[in-house]
Amino acid sequence: MIRRFWLAHRAISWVAGDEVYGADPELRDWLVEHRIGYVLAVKRDAMVTTAVGRRRVNALAAKVPAHAWETYSCADGTKGPRLYDWALVDTREFDGPDNHPQQVLTRRSRTERKDLSFFLTNSPHPVPLAMLITVAGRRWGIEECFESAKNEVGLDHYQVRRYHAWYRHITLAIVAHAWLAVTAQRHREEHPPAIPPETTAVGYQPHPAGLPIDEPPKPDRHTMIPLTLNELRHIIALFAQALTPPALITWWSDWRRSHQALGRCYHYQTRIRTTQRKTIPTATTAGPLRL
Repeated sequence: MIRRFWLAHRAISWVAGDEVYGADPELRDWLVEHRIGYVLAVKRDAMVTTAVGRRRVNALAAKVPAHAWETYSCADGTKGPRLYDWALVDTREFDGPDNHPQQVLTRRSRTERKDLSFFLTNSPHPVPLAMLITVAGRRWGIEECFESAKNEVGLDHYQVRRYHAWYRHITLAIVAHAWLAVTAQRHREEHPPAIPPETTAVGYQPHPAGLPIDEPPKPDRHTMIPLTLNELRHIIALFAQALTPPALITWWSDWRRSHQALGRCYHYQTRIRTTQRKTIPTATTAGPLRL
């Protein structure tokens, strides 16, 4: 699929993927050959070459000193900034005609469990850590798209008996989901939020003052969340049934979205306050760690 897209458009800057794609060396080699950057998740037991020999990526994470971890939000989610600690380690594995080193990007949760996730990264030209984190965060949008298609238009509600039947069902579901997504996006453009959500990584550095993320203002009774695909589907279904007066349908939708805006505000506040761990914003980032 990536090859077909590249042959048709010749314009791919980055590729992000889960552990299935990260474990495919042929895919990584093809991306490097065509000068396409990638951030691909790998399992904790993936092996890389370092200055001290072959090591598992989780063993590298254990050797990262405390000062080398940097706090970033990889864009805003539905409940506030997605805050994690990140570390970037150079390896001795060089890719591409320019011999750029493959790097291991490690993400650590800011909870007491400190769960770790690992990514192999490579770029045809040097990029800041924030760019790699932004690419890694794009996977959420893809996963949310599939989850939304399953919930809203029944993408996975089929019985696999014949290819043509499966193909028709999937095509119809994708078209229906695309229509919902375009309609919801047009509504957002016509009614933009007062504070647009962050769509790229935002970095922070250690400081005793805590995490200075501005808390969102408490919404008034006229503030509503943007029209979601789920809400749009419910409205269309109610209009099609013709059992409820249209004015009542729109009033109920506005009331529900205003209460969701209030709930989202409290979610933001809770997430911000529970992640106050001695950090302040920074526009710069240290280079990758060499072990």
